[in-house]
Amino acid sequence: MVRSPRIFPSKASIWNSNGGVDNILNRSNFLTYAWMPLLNGHCPKSGKELYQMPIFPNFGIRLVYR
Repeated sequence: MVRSPRIFPSKASIWNSNGGVDNILNRSNFLTYAWMPLLNGHCPKSGKELYQMPIFPNFGIRLVYR
């Protein structure tokens, strides 16, 4: 994860912003197991492996009043 936070103060408020990229190398990393429910009374596979999402950006902005 690569993240870049920024703070912009003013007289009445503070703006916090951040932006970044998760899974920047676009690897297929194992995340967890998901247990699947029964399908038509029987279970074809009890668990399924879930992998991390491919490369994706994330960002956010927060306004704090003084």
